[in-house]
Amino acid sequence: MTKPRHPRKDAPAKRDQKVHSNIPRHLRVQVLCAKQVQLRGCVLPTRGLYVETKLRGVGSKHPAMTTSTRAPVLAEVLWDHQTYSFDVTEAEMYSRVLEFAIHEVNCFGHDSHVGSTTLPLSEFESRRLAGVTSKRLKLEQAHVDLELHVAVEVWNRHDVAQAINRECWEHERLSSSLGWSKEHLRASDNRPAYRAGGKVGNALEDVVPIVPEGHVETLGWSAGPWYYASSFSGPWHSSNSGWKCRRRMLSQTCRRSEMDTSIEVDKAEVDLKKKVAVVDLSIEAILQKHDIQVEDY
Repeated sequence: MTKPRHPRKDAPAKRDQKVHSNIPRHLRVQVLCAKQVQLRGCVLPTRGLYVETKLRGVGSKHPAMTTSTRAPVLAEVLWDHQTYSFDVTEAEMYSRVLEFAIHEVNCFGHDSHVGSTTLPLSEFESRRLAGVTSKRLKLEQAHVDLELHVAVEVWNRHDVAQAINRECWEHERLSSSLGWSKEHLRASDNRPAYRAGGKVGNALEDVVPIVPEGHVETLGWSAGPWYYASSFSGPWHSSNSGWKCRRRMLSQTCRRSEMDTSIEVDKAEVDLKKKVAVVDLSIEAILQKHDIQVEDY
């Protein structure tokens, strides 16, 4: 007769241990595009959409990241260089969510909320070693058909320590009638669109260093703040006061080909156990001083 199988007794304990764990996690998110962009009931022409990404739930940090505003082309909006990083704990991966809020900006600059969607982080913690997970998200508002495409991955501290960065400067010039663009750069600027170290060119792929052997690209590039100047010789300013030239740093983090699979230890839990052990030893020493047997106690 086959004996009935019983659930493993240690499973609840392990889950409980994880939801209280202070082991660090490096959450990486890339906003890729929005599809089926059909903004119904728009009175004014749409200038573009942007996405605000927020880390929601109980935690010490509540960062928010915002994409640039892009106009739909054939019912689709594409975003470049929108990769973000959030430092959380393993416990937060089981209790927090990512919120993506879509906003519309009309031709007069008025901002309106189109809709939102949320994404629990627990899914990505449970399948962390699978690497990048792509998600197609529908908004919570039933009347909006828009579909948001994002990519998510989770690293541990060893993945972060072994990662390498690629960096590149991006340059643009202002046209009074057409706005900012790399297309407006002049020969006299002596500044192609991109520069990485001693390499310059008009395509990002032509100037950035190759990915070192043993590392891989997983998510795309992230963009730093713009800096402004009257010419590309500088000096550079963090705010725009009518300057005609600007630049920003693009960066991409590449991890090792194989993700780290080592079993991590929660240092906070280890420290607590050490403190408890010290207290136990102190009690034993007091009992011995008064010639009291531990068994009697």
